[in-house]
Amino acid sequence: MSAAQQNEVVQAVASVAWYSVENQRVRRETMQKNMGGLDRGIRIIAGIILIALGILQAIPYAAIIGIFGAFVLLTGITGFCILYVPFGISTRK
Repeated sequence: MSAAQQNEVVQAVASVAWYSVENQRVRRETMQKNMGGLDRGIRIIAGIILIALGILQAIPYAAIIGIFGAFVLLTGITGFCILYVPFGISTRK
């Protein structure tokens, strides 16, 4: 292997390593908790209620309401709302 080929291989490996580190940094920054305790509590309660309404089919479009309730409950449990990210919203102190 010539010196030029070795240099290309080293540059390719360094580029992949940099991409991996940068990707992890971006993921860490965007997946941080962005919901406070009150926000989380309200979402957990609302999610449970919406899921129950969906299961009991007590209202029209119950399946859609149940799925939405699962999303609300999941965000409350994890403390992270993907919809807050583009707007830079955080209720966490």
